[in-house]
Amino acid sequence: MNNVTALSSEGAAGKPPRVALLRRLRDGYGNSPLSVRNISLVYVWALLFLVFSLWVPSTFLTATTWKSLAAEQAVTTILALAVVISLSSGVFDLSVGAVLGAAAVFVAHFMVSNGVAPIPASLLTLVGAAVVGTVSATAVVVFRINSFIATLGISSILSALIVAISGNQQIIGLPESFVSWTTFQLFGIQGSFWIALGLALVIWFFLEHRPIGRHMYATGASPDSARLAGVRTDQIVFGTMICTALIAGIAGIVVTSRLGTGSPTIGPPYLLPAFAAAFLGSTQVKPGRFNVLGTLIAVYALATSVKGLQLAGAPIWLPELFNGAALLVAVAVSVRRRRVRVSIAPEGAPTQVEMPLTLRQAARDSVEALRDRTGETVSVIKFSKKGEDAKIVEAAESDAKLRVAARLGEVVPAGDLIGFADGDPAGPKQFEVIERDGVFEARALVTDRNGPAGLLSVRAPAERLSHATRVDIEEGVRDTAQAVSGRLQVDAAKGS
Repeated sequence: MNNVTALSSEGAAGKPPRVALLRRLRDGYGNSPLSVRNISLVYVWALLFLVFSLWVPSTFLTATTWKSLAAEQAVTTILALAVVISLSSGVFDLSVGAVLGAAAVFVAHFMVSNGVAPIPASLLTLVGAAVVGTVSATAVVVFRINSFIATLGISSILSALIVAISGNQQIIGLPESFVSWTTFQLFGIQGSFWIALGLALVIWFFLEHRPIGRHMYATGASPDSARLAGVRTDQIVFGTMICTALIAGIAGIVVTSRLGTGSPTIGPPYLLPAFAAAFLGSTQVKPGRFNVLGTLIAVYALATSVKGLQLAGAPIWLPELFNGAALLVAVAVSVRRRRVRVSIAPEGAPTQVEMPLTLRQAARDSVEALRDRTGETVSVIKFSKKGEDAKIVEAAESDAKLRVAARLGEVVPAGDLIGFADGDPAGPKQFEVIERDGVFEARALVTDRNGPAGLLSVRAPAERLSHATRVDIEEGVRDTAQAVSGRLQVDAAKGS
């Protein structure tokens, strides 16, 4: 539960039942997947569709327009997915456009100048992309060069290689078998679209449903917290940068196959749209988190806007203007959503009250990382008012067959919190290990700037825990609680 919801609930106290019901309905809609907060761009997209359908119906509503739009945005989609992967781990990889351009030229050069068959040429190109990613990752992880600077330097090196290989001329005469990789038709839509969609599904699966995805998000959200929770953050960043380069390499192969030529200038124009789509996508579906579905929505919402304006006779420079403006707006919205501000106006002049990071938000990624480290159920318990029961506000259950269940909203009796939140004059307990009814539990106090905020708890069937496992759980709980507390206090200091 976020702070805005908490304020609304408290404000509803003492109100008539009808008013309280309306507030609950409003809060329920605000937290639903279909709320404007979660998919505002979908509603904007629908509105744009209606506007252009009425403005230029003879061209905008044709099947040809939409089929070409789907295929044209395939390369942007693939590169945006590469950007999503790097940003999810907290890395700004500005070399993706240059990697795309280098891959486009190298795959064409291998086939035309060296007579290499399409499949080996593509594999060699991807190996080259992986090498570029390895060099970038080494600069960032080993030599601790800022990712922004490191990848900018790599981009310049790749630009020089592109000119050296191509002579700054297009490479033509590609085999028809290679061109057919992306120009085949399925349901009337070119193959490049289906390649991008298939790649999106794979990346979505790993980001949302595998531990590696949770580790990436944890690393991007707070490397120190993730490291304390047992995530090997350096390895995550290293692997992420190689994966990003590989996907950018795939985008280069796809664009060369679509165009039937290797162009030395093809890469840079894709960089801004890819970043614009990734940042705009982070405001959709899962606001504040770079995600695949939000990115797909952003790519095609932006493309629909540009296509509609072009069909209406807009100038050719419009896409650059539109993508630049979209990037600025997306970054501004994502930053704003990280900190909710509520205006209140008492008798004096209006003031701004900043709502700090909530316990649930601060602990979310760390909870999943700790669950993956220990293999056991992790819960975050938020304290209520003094003497009242507490509630579980975040949980990550074990995947084991024999496990302890944890459900969001589950009540924790105040009697179970004695010593942590009861105002003990000697100060609250920081940590304890208990075993009852066959359940082992290690729990540590989480604090914010106002004092005790909640507990971080790991529970497991006691019968299957070795001594070493118990020690590892205890260390993980202490370290993660300390990291979450640090995030809350640092965020509070920023807002003060």
